[in-house]
Amino acid sequence: MKKFCLFGVLATGLLLLGACTHKPTLTVVFENIPDQIVYMNYAQIPNLSEISHDTLRAEDGKLVWNHEITQPTEIRMALEQYGDYPVSFWICPGERAALEVKWEDEDLHYNLSGSAQLAAQARMYTVARDAYREMQNLRAQIGKAMERGVEYADEQFVDSLSALYRLAQAAFSDVYMEYVKTYPDDARSAIYLMRHPVKDTFLAYYETLSRNVREGVMKENLDDARQKAERMLELDANALLARKGEVAPDFEMTDLEGKTFRLSDFKDKYVVLDFWGTWCPWCVKGLPRMKAYHKKYSGKVEFIGISNRDKTEKLKDFLQKENILWRNAQNAEEENPDVVLMYGVSGYPTKILLAPGLVVKGRYLGEVEEFYNELDAIR
Repeated sequence: MKKFCLFGVLATGLLLLGACTHKPTLTVVFENIPDQIVYMNYAQIPNLSEISHDTLRAEDGKLVWNHEITQPTEIRMALEQYGDYPVSFWICPGERAALEVKWEDEDLHYNLSGSAQLAAQARMYTVARDAYREMQNLRAQIGKAMERGVEYADEQFVDSLSALYRLAQAAFSDVYMEYVKTYPDDARSAIYLMRHPVKDTFLAYYETLSRNVREGVMKENLDDARQKAERMLELDANALLARKGEVAPDFEMTDLEGKTFRLSDFKDKYVVLDFWGTWCPWCVKGLPRMKAYHKKYSGKVEFIGISNRDKTEKLKDFLQKENILWRNAQNAEEENPDVVLMYGVSGYPTKILLAPGLVVKGRYLGEVEEFYNELDAIR
C-alpha cells in the first residue's frame, strides 16, 4: 500500500470544535479519471501522528467514504495512478463533504463543497499550488548545489536560491492567512496559523482568533508559538541596539574551560564575537579561514566563539578535533546569559567586530569577504 505522510508537526494538540458523534460522509466524483484504487490517509486532533489508512476502489467514477469523526481531521486522498498528486483537506465534526476531482492539464484539480469553509480550502489549494511547487523546485536546486558537500558549494548561489525560496514561502503562507482572517472562529484557522508561523504575521493574526480558539485545548501550543514570535521581534529590536556605531552590551560568561570572563575585560582591544554552531554548515566551512586570521592577529584581536544549540561534550570534542584555540562559550547554558537574544542574532554564522571601547565596527551575516577585509584594515 502506498503511504503519504500528513503535515502536522506543529499542529499536535490543536483545538477541538466540539465533541460530536456525527458520521460525516465524503462523496467523491471523478472526471477524466479511470476507476482505480484510492488510498485514504487520515489523522485527527490531537493525535496527528496516529495516521489511519483505508483502501477503497472507485466504481463508475464515484466513491463514498463513511467514518465517524469527533475531532477536526486531516484527510489525504491519493489515487493509485496519480500518487504524486495527493488531495489534502480538513473536515470537521458534522460536515458532509462533496469532492469533485478531475485530471486536466497534466494535473489533479478538485472542488470541495459542503460548507463555506470546505469550499475555501479548495480555493486555497488552487492558489497555493504554484507557490508550493516553486518551493519544491527551489529546495531541489539547493539540495543539488549542496550535494557534493558544503565545502564545494557556491555560497552566493545558494543564498540567492534561499532568498527566492523565502519569497515563495511567504506567498504560500499569505494564502492561508487569508483563511485565518476570514474564519477566526474555525479550528482550521488555528491550524493554518500554527503551520505558517511568520513572526509578525503570527502575532497579528493570533489577535484575530476568537477567544474560543485561543483558550481551547490548543492554548498551550498557541502560547508557545506566540512566545517564539515575540522572541523573534525582540531579536530584531536588539539587533538595532547592537548595530554599527553603537556600544556593545556587556555580558559575563563562563567558557568551556570553566573560566569566567566579561566582554569589558577586552575593552582596550579589538574583539570578534563569532555566533555559530557545529550544526551550521557555513560556520564549519569558514573555520579554516577563521583559524588563519586568529593566528594572524593573535594578541591584537580577541576572538570569542559563542555557540548556540550545541551539546557540551559534542562541542568540546569538535573544538579539540578542529584545533580551535580561541575562547569559546555556550549561549544560555548553565549560568550563561542569552547573548544571542542580547545581540539580536537570528542567522548563522553572525560575526560582530568591536573596536576598542566595545564600539560595534561591523556586523556580518554569513561567511562574507567584508569581515576579513575589515580585520585586514586594522592598524
